[in-house]
Amino acid sequence: SGSLFDHLVQMPLLEIADVANNRFSGSIPASVASLGQLKTLLLTSNLFSGNIPAALGSLLPSLQQLALSGNRFEGLIPSTLGQLSSLTYLDMGRCGLSGPIPSELGQLSQLTHLNLAQQTITGFIPRELGSLTSIEKLILTQNNLRGNIPSELGMCENLQVLDLMINNIGGSVPLEICALRPDPLGSLSTDCRSQVTCPADCCTACGR
Repeated sequence: SGSLFDHLVQMPLLEIADVANNRFSGSIPASVASLGQLKTLLLTSNLFSGNIPAALGSLLPSLQQLALSGNRFEGLIPSTLGQLSSLTYLDMGRCGLSGPIPSELGQLSQLTHLNLAQQTITGFIPRELGSLTSIEKLILTQNNLRGNIPSELGMCENLQVLDLMINNIGGSVPLEICALRPDPLGSLSTDCRSQVTCPADCCTACGR
């Protein structure tokens, strides 16, 4: 247990840092930006806290996988994460974040997996996420999102799983999204028992 990054930043050529399922604590320092060759950063299920530094997005151009779920972070999702042009996997579920989903995440053209579930994310689902043409799994369940489901998500032509359950989303599931069912979109979960209207044979699971 204890601080980790004091040691990692002494390895500027490091490409993979996987310390998942430990008891490391402390915050992620801005000096993480010195790891310019880093491709994989897996911090899942530890005791990290504090804000996620903007430098994590703006100064790690080689990063392909970033997993921060199961920690004790606070504050906002940095909009600079949208600059991680090589990122394919982003797991930030269940880690204490709040505030809106940055529209800049829609710039992640290589992203296949985005998990922001189980925290207090607010605001609307950015229509810019419809630009994630490589996305396969988009998981936004158990937040405080509101408004309607943007029809632009129907442009995510590789989308296989879309989970929007347990939010404050209303309106109808856009027909553009239903047009992805059942292939490639095999799983579509919304609050279609009360808040969301789902056309026939569109939703596969209904929350509250």
